[in-house]
Amino acid sequence: SQQQQPSPPQLLWTLTEERSVESVGVSGPGGGSKNNQILCLACSADGQRFLTGGADGGIRVYDTRRRGLSNLCQAGSLTAGRVDGHRGRVCALTYHPQGRRRPAEFGHLFVSGGWDNTVQIWDDRRQRSLWVYFGPHVCGSDAIDVDPAQGHILTGSWERHKSMLQVWKFNEDAAHGRLDLDDKSVQEDMLRGRPLGELQQDPTGTPSMGYVAQWLGTQYMVFAGSNANALKIVDRSTLNVR
Repeated sequence: SQQQQPSPPQLLWTLTEERSVESVGVSGPGGGSKNNQILCLACSADGQRFLTGGADGGIRVYDTRRRGLSNLCQAGSLTAGRVDGHRGRVCALTYHPQGRRRPAEFGHLFVSGGWDNTVQIWDDRRQRSLWVYFGPHVCGSDAIDVDPAQGHILTGSWERHKSMLQVWKFNEDAAHGRLDLDDKSVQEDMLRGRPLGELQQDPTGTPSMGYVAQWLGTQYMVFAGSNANALKIVDRSTLNVR
Protein backbone atom coordinates (compact mmCIF):
# COMPACT_ATOMS: atom_id res chain seq x y z
CA SER A 1 0.00 0.00 0.00
CA GLN A 2 1.09 3.55 -0.58
CA GLN A 3 2.81 5.08 2.44
CA GLN A 4 1.07 8.15 3.86
CA GLN A 5 3.17 11.28 4.06
CA PRO A 6 3.05 13.64 7.06
CA SER A 7 0.92 16.73 6.57
CA PRO A 8 2.88 19.96 6.04
CA PRO A 9 2.45 23.02 8.26
CA GLN A 10 -0.69 25.08 7.67
CA LEU A 11 -0.18 28.40 5.90
CA LEU A 12 -2.24 31.45 6.80
CA TRP A 13 -2.91 33.86 3.97
CA THR A 14 -4.04 37.45 3.60
CA LEU A 15 -6.54 37.78 0.76
CA THR A 16 -5.99 41.47 0.18
CA GLU A 17 -2.27 41.13 -0.49
CA GLU A 18 -2.17 37.55 -1.82
CA ARG A 19 0.74 36.46 0.32
CA SER A 20 1.45 34.04 3.12
CA VAL A 21 1.55 35.77 6.50
CA GLU A 22 2.26 32.88 8.86
CA SER A 23 3.18 29.22 8.89
CA VAL A 24 1.61 27.29 11.75
CA GLY A 25 3.43 24.05 12.50
CA VAL A 26 1.78 20.81 13.56
CA SER A 27 4.61 19.44 15.65
CA GLY A 28 4.46 19.01 19.40
CA PRO A 29 2.32 16.88 21.73
CA GLY A 30 -0.82 15.92 19.85
CA GLY A 31 0.03 18.37 17.12
CA GLY A 32 0.96 15.99 14.39
CA SER A 33 0.97 12.37 13.39
CA LYS A 34 3.14 10.87 10.71
CA ASN A 35 0.14 8.77 9.65
CA ASN A 36 -2.33 11.67 9.52
CA GLN A 37 -3.64 13.33 6.38
CA ILE A 38 -5.45 16.66 6.68
CA LEU A 39 -8.80 16.38 4.88
CA CYS A 40 -10.73 19.47 6.01
CA LEU A 41 -10.45 22.73 7.91
CA ALA A 42 -12.59 25.54 9.29
CA CYS A 43 -11.91 29.02 10.70
CA SER A 44 -13.69 30.61 13.65
CA ALA A 45 -15.77 33.72 12.98
CA ASP A 46 -13.31 35.96 14.85
CA GLY A 47 -10.31 34.53 12.99
CA GLN A 48 -8.56 33.61 16.23
CA ARG A 49 -8.72 29.84 15.76
CA PHE A 50 -8.86 27.26 13.02
CA LEU A 51 -9.54 23.53 12.96
CA THR A 52 -8.12 20.66 10.96
CA GLY A 53 -9.57 17.17 10.63
CA GLY A 54 -7.96 14.18 9.06
CA ALA A 55 -7.33 10.49 8.74
CA ASP A 56 -6.45 9.80 12.38
CA GLY A 57 -9.88 10.87 13.68
CA GLY A 58 -8.58 13.78 15.75
CA ILE A 59 -9.65 17.41 15.34
CA ARG A 60 -6.88 19.88 16.08
CA VAL A 61 -7.58 23.42 17.23
CA TYR A 62 -4.92 26.00 16.42
CA ASP A 63 -4.56 29.47 17.94
CA THR A 64 -3.62 31.99 15.26
CA ARG A 65 -2.28 34.48 17.81
CA ARG A 66 -0.03 32.03 19.63
CA ARG A 67 0.72 30.25 16.34
CA GLY A 68 0.31 26.78 17.70
CA LEU A 69 -1.91 23.95 18.82
CA SER A 70 -4.36 24.81 21.61
CA ASN A 71 -6.51 21.67 21.84
CA LEU A 72 -6.95 18.17 20.44
CA CYS A 73 -10.59 17.08 20.17
CA GLN A 74 -10.87 13.31 20.04
CA ALA A 75 -12.86 10.32 21.28
CA GLY A 76 -12.41 8.97 24.77
CA SER A 77 -13.00 5.39 25.81
CA LEU A 78 -15.72 3.68 23.80
CA THR A 79 -18.56 2.61 26.09
CA ALA A 80 -22.04 1.27 25.37
CA GLY A 81 -24.41 4.05 24.44
CA ARG A 82 -21.82 6.82 24.58
CA VAL A 83 -19.92 8.12 21.58
CA ASP A 84 -17.87 11.24 22.27
CA GLY A 85 -15.62 11.56 19.23
CA HIS A 86 -14.84 10.16 15.80
CA ARG A 87 -13.56 6.63 15.20
CA GLY A 88 -12.43 7.21 11.63
CA ARG A 89 -11.56 9.89 9.12
CA VAL A 90 -12.90 13.38 9.79
CA CYS A 91 -13.88 14.79 6.40
CA ALA A 92 -15.93 17.94 7.12
CA LEU A 93 -15.83 20.76 9.67
CA THR A 94 -17.82 23.96 10.07
CA TYR A 95 -18.16 26.50 12.85
CA HIS A 96 -21.66 27.58 13.87
CA PRO A 97 -22.48 30.75 11.87
CA GLN A 98 -24.10 32.41 14.91
CA GLY A 99 -20.58 32.79 16.25
CA ARG A 100 -20.43 36.05 14.31
CA ARG A 101 -23.40 37.66 16.07
CA ARG A 102 -23.42 35.79 19.38
CA PRO A 103 -19.77 34.90 20.05
CA ALA A 104 -20.23 34.25 23.77
CA GLU A 105 -22.79 31.52 23.06
CA PHE A 106 -21.72 30.11 19.69
CA GLY A 107 -18.20 31.35 18.95
CA HIS A 108 -16.52 28.10 20.03
CA LEU A 109 -19.12 25.63 18.69
CA PHE A 110 -18.53 23.59 15.55
CA VAL A 111 -19.89 20.53 13.74
CA SER A 112 -17.93 17.63 12.23
CA GLY A 113 -18.62 14.56 10.12
CA GLY A 114 -16.70 11.61 8.79
CA TRP A 115 -16.41 8.00 7.73
CA ASP A 116 -17.75 6.57 11.00
CA ASN A 117 -21.34 7.49 10.02
CA THR A 118 -21.67 10.20 12.66
CA VAL A 119 -22.11 13.97 12.74
CA GLN A 120 -20.98 15.56 16.00
CA ILE A 121 -21.27 18.87 17.86
CA TRP A 122 -18.18 20.18 19.67
CA ASP A 123 -16.84 23.06 21.73
CA ASP A 124 -13.29 23.80 20.59
CA ARG A 125 -12.20 24.29 24.22
CA ARG A 126 -13.17 20.74 25.21
CA GLN A 127 -11.73 17.35 24.27
CA ARG A 128 -14.94 15.34 23.83
CA SER A 129 -17.93 15.94 21.60
CA LEU A 130 -21.19 17.25 23.05
CA TRP A 131 -23.78 15.52 20.85
CA VAL A 132 -23.85 12.88 18.12
CA TYR A 133 -26.18 12.26 15.17
CA PHE A 134 -25.97 8.79 13.64
CA GLY A 135 -26.38 7.95 9.96
CA PRO A 136 -24.61 10.15 7.38
CA HIS A 137 -21.42 8.77 5.84
CA VAL A 138 -19.69 12.11 5.28
CA CYS A 139 -16.86 12.17 2.73
CA GLY A 140 -16.71 15.66 1.24
CA SER A 141 -15.21 18.68 2.98
CA ASP A 142 -18.29 20.68 1.88
CA ALA A 143 -20.82 18.03 2.95
CA ILE A 144 -21.86 19.78 6.20
CA ASP A 145 -23.42 23.21 6.62
CA VAL A 146 -25.31 25.04 9.38
CA ASP A 147 -28.19 27.38 8.60
CA PRO A 148 -27.54 30.75 10.30
CA ALA A 149 -31.25 31.55 10.70
CA GLN A 150 -32.69 28.36 12.19
CA GLY A 151 -29.52 26.54 13.17
CA HIS A 152 -30.40 23.43 11.18
CA ILE A 153 -27.51 21.16 10.24
CA LEU A 154 -27.43 19.99 6.61
CA THR A 155 -25.46 16.85 5.76
CA GLY A 156 -24.75 14.95 2.57
CA SER A 157 -24.15 11.20 2.64
CA TRP A 158 -21.89 9.24 0.31
CA GLU A 159 -23.60 5.85 0.65
CA ARG A 160 -25.81 5.05 -2.30
CA HIS A 161 -28.38 2.95 -0.43
CA LYS A 162 -29.25 5.74 2.03
CA SER A 163 -30.72 9.21 1.69
CA MET A 164 -28.67 11.87 -0.09
CA LEU A 165 -29.46 14.85 2.16
CA GLN A 166 -30.40 15.04 5.81
CA VAL A 167 -31.54 18.01 7.93
CA TRP A 168 -30.93 17.88 11.69
CA LYS A 169 -31.93 20.10 14.58
CA PHE A 170 -28.88 21.65 16.25
CA ASN A 171 -29.06 20.55 19.88
CA GLU A 172 -28.47 23.80 21.76
CA ASP A 173 -29.18 22.20 25.14
CA ALA A 174 -26.30 19.77 24.65
CA ALA A 175 -24.03 22.39 23.11
CA HIS A 176 -24.52 24.74 26.06
CA GLY A 177 -24.08 22.09 28.73
CA ARG A 178 -27.70 21.86 29.81
CA LEU A 179 -27.83 18.06 29.46
CA ASP A 180 -26.21 15.35 31.56
CA LEU A 181 -24.58 13.22 28.88
CA ASP A 182 -23.98 10.42 31.38
CA ASP A 183 -27.72 10.09 31.98
CA LYS A 184 -29.02 6.92 30.32
CA SER A 185 -32.21 8.58 29.11
CA VAL A 186 -30.17 11.29 27.40
CA GLN A 187 -27.96 8.65 25.78
CA GLU A 188 -31.05 6.82 24.54
CA ASP A 189 -32.41 10.05 23.05
CA MET A 190 -29.12 10.48 21.24
CA LEU A 191 -29.22 6.98 19.79
CA ARG A 192 -32.84 7.38 18.70
CA GLY A 193 -32.26 10.73 17.02
CA ARG A 194 -33.67 11.10 13.52
CA PRO A 195 -33.35 13.90 10.95
CA LEU A 196 -36.05 16.54 10.61
CA GLY A 197 -36.16 15.71 6.91
CA GLU A 198 -34.20 13.81 4.29
CA LEU A 199 -34.04 13.47 0.53
CA GLN A 200 -33.98 9.87 -0.66
CA GLN A 201 -32.04 8.56 -3.62
CA ASP A 202 -33.94 8.47 -6.91
CA PRO A 203 -34.99 4.79 -7.23
CA THR A 204 -35.21 5.06 -11.02
CA GLY A 205 -31.91 6.82 -11.61
CA THR A 206 -28.21 6.42 -10.93
CA PRO A 207 -27.42 6.80 -7.21
CA SER A 208 -25.49 9.95 -6.36
CA MET A 209 -22.77 9.65 -3.74
CA GLY A 210 -22.64 12.97 -1.94
CA TYR A 211 -19.66 15.27 -1.55
CA VAL A 212 -21.42 18.66 -1.27
CA ALA A 213 -24.38 19.73 0.90
CA GLN A 214 -24.86 23.47 1.41
CA TRP A 215 -27.68 25.84 2.27
CA LEU A 216 -28.54 28.18 -0.60
CA GLY A 217 -30.19 31.22 0.95
CA THR A 218 -33.29 30.60 3.04
CA GLN A 219 -35.30 28.51 0.56
CA TYR A 220 -32.96 26.03 -1.11
CA MET A 221 -30.24 23.45 -0.60
CA VAL A 222 -27.45 22.40 -2.95
CA PHE A 223 -26.35 18.79 -3.32
CA ALA A 224 -23.58 17.45 -5.54
CA GLY A 225 -22.00 14.04 -5.81
CA SER A 226 -20.12 11.47 -7.82
CA ASN A 227 -21.37 8.40 -9.67
CA ALA A 228 -24.36 10.28 -11.11
CA ASN A 229 -22.09 13.35 -11.41
CA ALA A 230 -25.05 15.63 -10.73
CA LEU A 231 -25.69 18.92 -8.97
CA LYS A 232 -29.19 19.28 -7.55
CA ILE A 233 -31.04 22.35 -6.27
CA VAL A 234 -33.55 21.22 -3.63
CA ASP A 235 -36.53 23.17 -2.31
CA ARG A 236 -36.20 23.37 1.45
CA SER A 237 -39.90 23.25 2.27
CA THR A 238 -40.96 20.47 -0.14
CA LEU A 239 -37.66 18.59 -0.69
CA ASN A 240 -38.44 18.63 -4.41
CA VAL A 241 -35.51 18.82 -6.83
CA ARG A 242 -35.76 21.85 -9.09
